[in-house]
Amino acid sequence: MSKRKRLTLAEKINIINECEKTNESYRAAGEKFGVSKSLIGEILNEKEELRSLFAQNGNVLSKKRFAKTYNLSIDSLTYEWLCRARAQNIPISGPLIQEKALEISAEIVQRTKDYRLVDFKASYGWLHKFRIRHKITYKTVSGEAGSVDQNEIASWKII
Repeated sequence: MSKRKRLTLAEKINIINECEKTNESYRAAGEKFGVSKSLIGEILNEKEELRSLFAQNGNVLSKKRFAKTYNLSIDSLTYEWLCRARAQNIPISGPLIQEKALEISAEIVQRTKDYRLVDFKASYGWLHKFRIRHKITYKTVSGEAGSVDQNEIASWKII
């Protein structure tokens, strides 16, 4: 085990499930999965967060480190806002997403008094990772796209 091994989210969930079934020691589980016992301990300590991410994240093969849980609330609320805005055919840009994330962060701090979020910066790097996490692409919204009659579209399609 001299080389570090990064596990996918699916592999971490598999480790959690196996450890709960067998109730074996961290050392035995580490040997079984080819990782250190300390990594097994970290995975099991974060099992609720990992299961939550597994349930909401479409990319289970990701090997990235996930944001801390207090940033997950900003992430999920920003994504919900983005989905609602797109459903209404509102054009969205990167700076607009960043601005909304900062507003959400300020609201959470004010409501929960969780001052860990005071230092949150919706930087370009955060935006880039946010777009990758949620598979967001910028597309042009045409002015009358939302008002097109679906029956009319079907009549124009060539079968």
